Amino acid sequence: MKINKREKLLVYTIAGLIFLFLIERFLFSGIRGKTRGVSQQIKIEESRLQAGLDIQKRKDKITAEYKELKPYLEKTEGISDREIFAKFLKEAERVAQEAGVSIVSLSPQEESLDEPEDVKYNADLRAEGSLNQIIGLIDKIQSSALLIKLDKLSLSSKDDQAGTIKVEAVLSLIAPKP
Repeated sequence: MKINKREKLLVYTIAGLIFLFLIERFLFSGIRGKTRGVSQQIKIEESRLQAGLDIQKRKDKITAEYKELKPYLEKTEGISDREIFAKFLKEAERVAQEAGVSIVSLSPQEESLDEPEDVKYNADLRAEGSLNQIIGLIDKIQSSALLIKLDKLSLSSKDDQAGTIKVEAVLSLIAPKP
């Protein structure tokens, strides 16, 4: 069987294309796949590095906040739940007395909400006083030695002529788990 020049050229071209396809398929596709894997790892590491840089940028702020909160954390560190609750109620009473507010009742709520790393203690406060005394109470709560927070505040008039205001509030304290 005799093959003319054109047919030979066509067979060589087809064989060359098949050879190039096989080389590309087995050799270059593996290299391309590994390159994609390395590119993905580079992107992952770049995002981790960016997160680390963001934390590093906020380091001063985090350190300053920690230094600000450290005294509060030390006041509740290493003591039992009862002792923390007693300190909390004592501090709430002291703050109310400093503000000149008359305490009608100060009672702990039965339930303390557990959070993953912290415990939240709640107490009901019922008190009476003038508007200036109530404002003083709120101010003293904000600047308390413990991290006491005013969760709920209800004001109502007790006596219109005397200017006495009734206060019903829920105070809370968040402390690290012992």
